[in-house]
Amino acid sequence: MKNLRSYYIYFLCLFSLLLLFMIGYYKYKKAIDTVNFHENVKVRISKVVCSETNNRYNYLVFSYNETNHILNVGMRICESYKVGDSVNLLYNRNYDTFYSNEINTRNEVWGMTISGFFFFIVLIQLFFKWRIGKRLKLH
Repeated sequence: MKNLRSYYIYFLCLFSLLLLFMIGYYKYKKAIDTVNFHENVKVRISKVVCSETNNRYNYLVFSYNETNHILNVGMRICESYKVGDSVNLLYNRNYDTFYSNEINTRNEVWGMTISGFFFFIVLIQLFFKWRIGKRLKLH
């Protein structure tokens, strides 16, 4: 029973790593589609929220097609915007998402690389554990 539990842990790790890879691929594909098939949109900023302590809470609020949208931005970029400024953004109609003019996919590529690497490491370990377990049962 203890041996079977370790297989469950391996499969849970494999599933988690595969899920992380798929999420990274989805974000990467969305960004690349935006680079290739974007629309340039000019919007007026209605609210700017800049946090000095946490980079996650820096965003712009703007209206497009009579709907409010939020665009997360970096801390340095956030400080350069003011309420009422007009900003050019990239709009991906397929995903209904907005990007600033600079699209960086470095985080997604590293996330896919690392999760893919560990996926194969765990898969190889699982294979050898299964093979050794099978040999021990035969003797």
